[in-house]
Amino acid sequence: MPRLSRFAVAVIASAAIAIILTHGSYALGFWAGGHRGIRDYLLKSLVMLPILIGLLAATWPSRRLKRSPLVAGMVGAVIGLTYSYLATRVMFWLAFKRWGGFGHSVFLYPIGWDQDIEAAACGIVIGAGAMLLAIAPRSPTVLSAILILLLIGVFAPSIAFNLITQNQELTVAVVTPRNTPSASQVLPEVNSMLRVRPIDVRSMTSRVQQLLRNSGIAGNYGVVDLYRQGEGKQVLVIIVISEPVTQRTDLPEPRGTDVIYVQERGAWKTVPQQFPALDTSSVRTFFRTIIIWPPRPGDKSLGLVMIADATGVGSPFWIPSPAQ
Repeated sequence: MPRLSRFAVAVIASAAIAIILTHGSYALGFWAGGHRGIRDYLLKSLVMLPILIGLLAATWPSRRLKRSPLVAGMVGAVIGLTYSYLATRVMFWLAFKRWGGFGHSVFLYPIGWDQDIEAAACGIVIGAGAMLLAIAPRSPTVLSAILILLLIGVFAPSIAFNLITQNQELTVAVVTPRNTPSASQVLPEVNSMLRVRPIDVRSMTSRVQQLLRNSGIAGNYGVVDLYRQGEGKQVLVIIVISEPVTQRTDLPEPRGTDVIYVQERGAWKTVPQQFPALDTSSVRTFFRTIIIWPPRPGDKSLGLVMIADATGVGSPFWIPSPAQ
């Protein structure tokens, strides 16, 4: 009976902790990357972990051997971490193996920093917390340790994700020339990723116009698109474009500073000329560029903008032709 009781406690505790960490973090806005699909994917990956932790608790030596509860928590954390690492990768491999592979092993490289960090945190906290509840006496010290583990599991992954990926709140304003003063007063189209700080359109438009004037960029320009993604240090990129893009253009995403890109014949001018940018060759910040694609044949737009956030996901938007 004691073994069956430990099994039941560990299974119920594991399932409860998994729900608290995933749904709780997401509801509070602390889910790393903020993508609900990753949360649901991770929950599916963890479905067998409660059974595994339950079996571990059931076969754990009796309390009469006076083995430290800390050992049970550490073993549970290691088992949870190992399971979460392997389970997320096996599911990923099964889902995408028909693509023909990725050129590297999914077991040796990050799948996505948001998913990997949250999976590691969930596995450790679930394993350690459930084993402590099932094996250790429910003293104030043990219960306090479990509460601390839960708080770490809810809040720490988002902080770690932002630090590792150099996440930042990136706002992109696309500016095109306007032939009449009244046309420049038209409010821009607003695009954003989920769970980001709302854009104050009028305030941001005024700031963009002021920065253009301060940078000596003459002409009557209007903001046609505003886009925001990420969280952290606020960064503004202004793209001044006056004619259709003829080939794919990759503009570096600045790191921690505001930058203006001005389209010129065959090149792009930057203000300032030198600035720190994210390193796209790093595994922490790959895909982090501002990509502008040429318009489709017959399309009157100036191009298509695609920007990947710190999770590698982006939301494209079209640049309308200058207003007449």
